[in-house]
Amino acid sequence: MKKTIKTWCPVFPGFYNTIFEMNDNDMYEDIEERLNEHGIFTPSTLFNGKLYDYLPLDIAKWGNDYAQDIVDAVHNELDVAGIVDMRMEKLFSPKEYNFSNDSIDIELDVDINVFRESLLKICRMEGFDDYIKGKYTSCSGFISSYSNDAEDWIKLVLDDAWIEDNEHIVGAILQFYLDDAGFDEWGLYDSVEAPYWSDYVTSDVVWDVIESAEWISFMQGAEKELERYIAIMGENSDASRKAIAGSQSAKEKVLLEMLENAKENE
Repeated sequence: MKKTIKTWCPVFPGFYNTIFEMNDNDMYEDIEERLNEHGIFTPSTLFNGKLYDYLPLDIAKWGNDYAQDIVDAVHNELDVAGIVDMRMEKLFSPKEYNFSNDSIDIELDVDINVFRESLLKICRMEGFDDYIKGKYTSCSGFISSYSNDAEDWIKLVLDDAWIEDNEHIVGAILQFYLDDAGFDEWGLYDSVEAPYWSDYVTSDVVWDVIESAEWISFMQGAEKELERYIAIMGENSDASRKAIAGSQSAKEKVLLEMLENAKENE
């Protein structure tokens, strides 16, 4: 008999403060390289922590696309008899990350009788009892909603109504199966390439400005003026070094003004 079961995607620990979080360092390196080509050499200082004000990203789409690939990768590792198909239902992200992280809800199409036997085999594997005790024993600050006795989990799997009432335990059992197989979050991370951040930029205002005729004209004028000054004062003079620093500051000020104007006119 075929059945669709809803549960959570095992192995995935969430995005926030994990190896799956979007890498800002890669973003800054890519942006710095491109800005360097247009005469701006200190983008980190320039944007002063407000990079997303000028390069807004569709983080939700990035997360959903990544989550889809993560589900596919986990599916490939689940060599569990009875699973016919596995797909992402939705990505859940909490409003606050104090007590929980992102999670992925999934749907499993299964041959229920074969799948039930697979789950029972997993529940009887060595180490499952310790796993359940470690994950579901109540303690200070944590009240478990599930039994920490593996025998109770076996009884739930044997119960005809267990699927409808205990969907969480399916994900937990599959988590143990993948843990036992040695497929952890690092294995998942290595098997899925994160979507490239620049594909999710929703505004090209930065690139439009630095490639505009106005910016190019300003840069050319500023460079010529600086070259003339250095030629008069000497390349290694203190005055020339101050002039170089001052010129960079002036460029950044003008660029920020142009960016603000461009944002207002979008």
